[in-house]
Amino acid sequence: MAIKIGIINQKGGVGKTTISNALSYEISHTKNLRTLLIDFDPQASQTILFNLNPREYIKDNQHNIAKIFEKQNILPIKIRENLDFIPANLELSSQSESTVVGKDKMLQKFLNKIEDNYDIILIDSNPSFSSLMTNVVLASDYLVIPIGTSALDEAGAHGFFQIIEDIADIYEKAPAKIYILPTKYDRRRKDDREVLSILQNELSEYLSTLGNLKKSEFYVLPTIPERAVVKDAAASRMFLREYVETYEKTQKGLVLTFEEISKELTKTLINQDVSIKSKKKVKVAGKK
Repeated sequence: MAIKIGIINQKGGVGKTTISNALSYEISHTKNLRTLLIDFDPQASQTILFNLNPREYIKDNQHNIAKIFEKQNILPIKIRENLDFIPANLELSSQSESTVVGKDKMLQKFLNKIEDNYDIILIDSNPSFSSLMTNVVLASDYLVIPIGTSALDEAGAHGFFQIIEDIADIYEKAPAKIYILPTKYDRRRKDDREVLSILQNELSEYLSTLGNLKKSEFYVLPTIPERAVVKDAAASRMFLREYVETYEKTQKGLVLTFEEISKELTKTLINQDVSIKSKKKVKVAGKK
């Protein structure tokens, strides 16, 4: 049975798509785990990143993810060894506004049918609260929440966690683990350093006030720095590691950060110690 990981945030521009893409490579190639990446955002940025045309995957196309709302099976596209992909398209948007009974659990039901084919399923969510995001939350065992290290990004985090808490309350289902991923970090900026400290040390006080999410384990992952190479790799339609190893070997540290994050997300599958000593404090991943 696969571990299902939703990469979500209601705010755009925090690197959600490039993070999902980089992690899909690290997990499938470096960790050698059977991986499925799903683009569940009608904007289809992940699909375009794979140099695919979203308009080709509509209506009766066998890869049309919107067909899950009609309780039909979808076939993934094989990208490379150990990595399959399901593209997105604009039909997802109209389906999320439909009156289909139980539409918030359609992704969960679909993944229940196919998860035995994979070790890890990554879901790149849409950047706004809707039935689509609710689908991702309910279908996921873990949530990875990229948060930019600016004051404005951090200020919206509390409201977003309240949304996740409300979903957990209504459906009585909380994610097993929630990972905070600080992004666009520049240690030279005082603002970034202060926000990172809040994410690592003070967020636990707010999370302790929530009801259903107390059942979840919280971690803060290593920071993703702001680097032009991330955009360059996307523009070249290449995985980050492949681009760095080909053109920007001086940026190897960034690749190692994604490798460390993938190790954290998959440690239950590679027989590492996952014992947890504290249930009420946000933990910084990789630190004892």
